[in-house]
Amino acid sequence: MRVEHGTRKTETHTCIHSAQGTAVPDRRYGLEVAIKNPKKKYQDKVSALLSGWERLASLASGSPAAVNSLAECLYRDTLTLVLKGHWPKLSPATKTHLSVTLQRCVSSLISPSALKKCRDLIGLVHNPWGDPTLTEIFNNPEKIDDAKVIDFCLSEKDSMLFVRLETLCDSKCEDLALKLARACLRCLKLSDTRFRNVCTPDELNFILDLYIFLLYKFKNVQEIIHELKHLDLKEGLQLIRRYSATKNVNIPPRIWKNSQKVAELAAQYFLAVAMVKPVAETVGLLKDLMTEWAMLHSRDEAISENLANMIRKLIQPAESALHVYIFIEVLVDKVKETEVRLSYGFQKLADLLKDNLGVSRECILTAFSLYPTESSYKQLQEMALASGKIRSCSPQLVLRKRKTKIPLKGREDRMGKSAHRRKVARALESESTSSSPSTMNSSMKKCSTEAYSGTVNSQTLRRTVSQNVSLSEGNSPVTDDNNSI
Repeated sequence: MRVEHGTRKTETHTCIHSAQGTAVPDRRYGLEVAIKNPKKKYQDKVSALLSGWERLASLASGSPAAVNSLAECLYRDTLTLVLKGHWPKLSPATKTHLSVTLQRCVSSLISPSALKKCRDLIGLVHNPWGDPTLTEIFNNPEKIDDAKVIDFCLSEKDSMLFVRLETLCDSKCEDLALKLARACLRCLKLSDTRFRNVCTPDELNFILDLYIFLLYKFKNVQEIIHELKHLDLKEGLQLIRRYSATKNVNIPPRIWKNSQKVAELAAQYFLAVAMVKPVAETVGLLKDLMTEWAMLHSRDEAISENLANMIRKLIQPAESALHVYIFIEVLVDKVKETEVRLSYGFQKLADLLKDNLGVSRECILTAFSLYPTESSYKQLQEMALASGKIRSCSPQLVLRKRKTKIPLKGREDRMGKSAHRRKVARALESESTSSSPSTMNSSMKKCSTEAYSGTVNSQTLRRTVSQNVSLSEGNSPVTDDNNSI
């Protein structure tokens, strides 16, 4: 069993070679366009499909690679049309026509791969949904035997089972698709690994992803959590990254539209699990899970108000403080990335609007405030020059001059000298009204000389003032044995 969902092979063959070696134009692409055209009627698509099989029967002995490529394309399109709900409504003649054409291909084809595809389709043409096991899965999924389900899954050749699931989803039969997906997933968990062994990793992911999306559509969150418990952190990280992708050709669009919500739910669960485990056990997965969680929630504006509470609930049961530090680091890095991205966007916008000086200047200012760089600084200078805000790009005009720090001792000396000058001035002012001119002049000269030389202290000041007061009263000068004035 092999399905290449999302990575389907699209060979570049442009012609099919006949038995004589002549090149015949390849109509695969025209056939595919006709079948997938939504404006085409279902009957017209079936007619184009019949023409394709007839062409393959007539070119059966051509180039093996080209024949296999055309057979693969026809096989996929036949499954898509036959499994539709319109197929039983067609006339029996149309079904017989397709069956006979497939028989012709079987009798004339040489390639084993193409032969196998034709034989698988012959048994599907007349009653594509009539298998008894399939009917039991839809009607009584709880009572069906697991061995029957495994045999049914193994009987579904190539991509038949997966096209059934896609067709049910496209036909708005999600309830039936959920039952079939649940049965397939249950087979993958059994000790009988035959079905798991024939599935590719893409097919295993397709079954799990579709099942989880369908559960979310029917609001069965508890069962989603139950399925997520079967995955380790590495598998959970891969699942989150698949769901956070903007597009996935594996899942039908009607189901994929809920991918972001499912991704947020899965990210919340796996990050909560990682937060209670030691950092050494997560082997680097913790930071990746935090990054995916932050990216998912940054896209959803509806939860921005509850983001702080969500973060608080996540870090509350953290196993260590290191978990919190790593989470903070991730959040800060994401904020910086956003700021850098916005800054570059505003710079581009400024270049685009350079003819409007005012708007361009505001864009550059915003870019510089978000993420200061040398280039944005130079643009800012150019804008200032162009608008006449500055006359030169000299750094002294833009940068603020740094003040020189004064030591504590120097500040005390300055404060002491200022206070001393004020006291001297008051003393001289008081003696000017009573002292003789000669005495007053000599005192002023001495005080002035001492004041500006910085040698007068508080004791000298008191003696000077006392002497001036004594002279004004007619007394003799005050003398000191050690230091006379």
